[in-house]
Amino acid sequence: MKTINLANVVGDNQALHFTNRRKLTLALQKLVPRSNMLFGITVVQLREQTNHVEVIYTHQNTFGYMSIPVVLGCDGIRSVCRQLVQQARGGEARPPRYAGEICYRGSFQLRPEPGADPERVAMLEQIAGLLKGQADTRPGSLSLYYGKERRSSWGYLNETGDMAYWWAREPFGGARAEFSALQKKQPDKPEWPFPLRTLYRLTEAPDFYLQPIVDRESDKDATEWYSNRCVLVGDAAHPMTPELFQGANLAVEDAALLATMLSTAAVSTPSHVIFAEYSAKRIKHVTRIQKMSYSITTTGQSSSGALLRDTALKLIPARLIEAKLRKTTSSGVLESLQLPGSPGSVRSARRAPSAMSSSMLMMPSTSTAAADAMSARSGGSSVFGDARSEIGSEDGGGAGRGMLTPPQAFGSAGDILSASHPNLAGLANGVHGAVHGEMNGGGQPE
Repeated sequence: MKTINLANVVGDNQALHFTNRRKLTLALQKLVPRSNMLFGITVVQLREQTNHVEVIYTHQNTFGYMSIPVVLGCDGIRSVCRQLVQQARGGEARPPRYAGEICYRGSFQLRPEPGADPERVAMLEQIAGLLKGQADTRPGSLSLYYGKERRSSWGYLNETGDMAYWWAREPFGGARAEFSALQKKQPDKPEWPFPLRTLYRLTEAPDFYLQPIVDRESDKDATEWYSNRCVLVGDAAHPMTPELFQGANLAVEDAALLATMLSTAAVSTPSHVIFAEYSAKRIKHVTRIQKMSYSITTTGQSSSGALLRDTALKLIPARLIEAKLRKTTSSGVLESLQLPGSPGSVRSARRAPSAMSSSMLMMPSTSTAAADAMSARSGGSSVFGDARSEIGSEDGGGAGRGMLTPPQAFGSAGDILSASHPNLAGLANGVHGAVHGEMNGGGQPE
């Protein structure tokens, strides 16, 4: 067994935090005014014109249309925005690349609910005892287990030790119908060994989901991320396999950098100039992680590759592995950001009152300032007004799906955001969408 000190991976004055995806969804959702979100809308096509982007969408089996000045594409691996950007360059978006594996994930409270079934209580006590008895599963740690055809992990989800998480990755080459059946949470998974079988049984349907492991071949040039009026964020720009656990983190970095650049640039700066600079700053770092992650994923799928991996883990000193991993978590982006409202920051000429909590991602005031700056560049037109729909689930429930299904929608999971509304707090929603693009962008194996 190899023990990695994650404090040496994340860097000085930083900490590793685990969280339930539904809780993250709800926390991000609270940063965006309800009046600035549209529920139950699916974007099916975008058409870029000289001064605006035409949005074709469906709502309750009816087609709709709106015209918006700028689009931030945080809509995941099957991005409609990527199609627009690639078409603007005279090409077509490359399809997702299936890596040959599927991943089951789940989480649950370790403390039994009052009146819980005795069998469930006994299983919870069994898992709690297992976690307490394993030094490598203490709160704040991450343990990985490599089997012949299955990789898995389980442990505490939070620092207080009252929630547990687990995941298991397996090869899969079945048909779509078989995969769809696996996505439905069943009472039991009898073919799995302990403790995975027990962990599966303890997980409720809203906290369980199954994803195919997919990515896309990395882009060769930063111009593949933007057009004159659209820019890609998160999985829409750089989807990757979860081997290095960096998908959502990189999406947050994208959103933080883009928010800062939008809110500090001169009002007269064309949007595509900001998009080009943002893309150039990000593409080298994320491409390196994309390639590294895919290489590790595919290496472990053959018997010879697995043997090579296991031998390397035994022989390579932990400090060298920590140094290698640290390169994936430190791009210098967040450390170098001069965020609005922070010491030494450049203040936007169109500064707006803060609508974003400074406790989330250390981005005080960034959201509204960025949206306000975009509003000035686009002429300040309001495209959302008070229009909104009650369709969709706002509790973040359902297999990590967040507020909206399907994934291409306004205002939430897989966001396509207009930053034209003066009160939009659009970059808070951009972070929300970027994170959810990573969560929801997988699709299904063919």
